[in-house]
Amino acid sequence: MIHCGNPVAALMDYLANHHPVVVFSSCDIVQRNRDIEHLHKDLYQLSCVAGGESVLNFQSIHQEIQPNTFYIINPNELHSFYSKPGQVAQVATCRFQLPGYSHPLLRPRIALPPERIAEALGLIYQMQALRLKETPQDAVRAGLRLAELLLLLAEYCPGEEKEKYTSLVNTALDFINEHFRSGIGVDAVATACGVSGSHLSRTFRKEMGITPQAFIHRLRLGYAQERLFRTDMKIADIAREAGFENSKNMNLAFKRTCKMSASSFRAQYQEKNKLEK
Repeated sequence: MIHCGNPVAALMDYLANHHPVVVFSSCDIVQRNRDIEHLHKDLYQLSCVAGGESVLNFQSIHQEIQPNTFYIINPNELHSFYSKPGQVAQVATCRFQLPGYSHPLLRPRIALPPERIAEALGLIYQMQALRLKETPQDAVRAGLRLAELLLLLAEYCPGEEKEKYTSLVNTALDFINEHFRSGIGVDAVATACGVSGSHLSRTFRKEMGITPQAFIHRLRLGYAQERLFRTDMKIADIAREAGFENSKNMNLAFKRTCKMSASSFRAQYQEKNKLEK
């Protein structure tokens, strides 16, 4: 993903000639205390908690959800939303494609004035209703509603932000995000960055709080979890595509991390209203 200096200008240039494609939209009650960390290989995501108390786990940083705020997740970014113990949260979410767009979208968090939040949530409700009709015309209309929402968020996009990570870690993250499903290890990442494996591991852990190898494993697991709850792919195919080589290795990872098999995870968490086959 190519980082740009002015994310609002990049989005405006894109929307002048393209339109987004809504893949999933929901406004659901979430009563899940479990942290189901996952990523979306090819999708952007917008989420806003319309009511209740919940937590966002974004790239291993847990933060309480703020009111009147949209959270933006780019492709391959590990994340999860979960409610606090004993709490119920109403979460509005939209996942979508931006064909031909290769930049991070706006900023990770955009707060709206209270008087604009109903307008923004209304656009997500309209997207959900249109996409459930499953006609080509309504799919286009849903994309236009999403473009309106992105334009609204762009009005309140914060200015330039300081780089969160050093150049070395950013380079490592870009390489890992592109290749984590191909069986890479720390040595391959270090070679791509032009440093030794030990130097990369020290720097990466200092900034990310996790080793490169552990991060690669979490990406593979997050990718597999997303495939399980979002699609009907065979478990063996998911295991190979995620970089686990076979379903036995993937099941061991699920039992170690999630305390259940991959098939049990799918049975418990698969989305009921997914719009993809």
